[in-house]
Amino acid sequence: MKLDQFKKLFEPFGEVMDPHVNSERGFGFIRLAYRHLADKAIRDLDGKEIDGKRILVRYPESDDAIEVTNLPDSVTDELLEEAFAQFGPIEKATVAVDGRRKSLNYGVVYFKSKQGMNKALKACNEEHFYLTHALKPVIVRERSMKNEEDGYPDERVLKMRWAQKDRETPPRFAIKGTFEDMMGFKWKELYQDYNKKKAELEKELNEKKDNLMKEIEAGRGAHEKQLYFEELWSQRQSTLEMLQQIEHRLQEGNIVPPLMPLPTAPPVPLLVSCYTY
Repeated sequence: MKLDQFKKLFEPFGEVMDPHVNSERGFGFIRLAYRHLADKAIRDLDGKEIDGKRILVRYPESDDAIEVTNLPDSVTDELLEEAFAQFGPIEKATVAVDGRRKSLNYGVVYFKSKQGMNKALKACNEEHFYLTHALKPVIVRERSMKNEEDGYPDERVLKMRWAQKDRETPPRFAIKGTFEDMMGFKWKELYQDYNKKKAELEKELNEKKDNLMKEIEAGRGAHEKQLYFEELWSQRQSTLEMLQQIEHRLQEGNIVPPLMPLPTAPPVPLLVSCYTY
């Protein structure tokens, strides 16, 4: 297929950008303006016969999108889009939810260009990007596309000799006490061990997350308390300086003593720790 023919094929789906065709290897790439147009192109063109050959139309492994994890519970689609818009134009941003519409604390941001995606990846991996008051920096990575709709039909596989040989043996249950039965136990033990260790690791990770959040809240409280004390101390120093200036001017006879009592410095706050022994 030539480039002009390739472009014309996709013109009904909006503006055609960055077309590329490799006639020798029989594939091409093209960019459309919006995701819903790309979805429509896939639905309408996939499997269509052109010049006696069926064409396959798919998304590439990466579609200028990033996965964003470690999201606080309050992050919504709108906030996610607003936060990442600084890196480039965004087509869509969504936060994943479970069956009860509760956030799963991760989402996907679809950029309109690879440049915006790369800027977001670089910035968020080199620095700590927070979306809310919660001190949970987002973790980002390039999103890998998975094609779970087309399946894996015989026509793609059985052309290969190794697949033909492997398929000579039909599906079956292992007979008790045979080598197949023993290998089946070993495989299941391997997966059981994997699932057990995965559950233990997830439990450990969740405990560390909880401890980190407690540490953050404790540290934030201590920091805010320290700022409060520093502000009071600054007010006390300002009051003392004002009193000293008034006293100095009184001694010089430059002003009449005020009829009202002079302001007094606020008490210096003391942090008291009480121990029992």
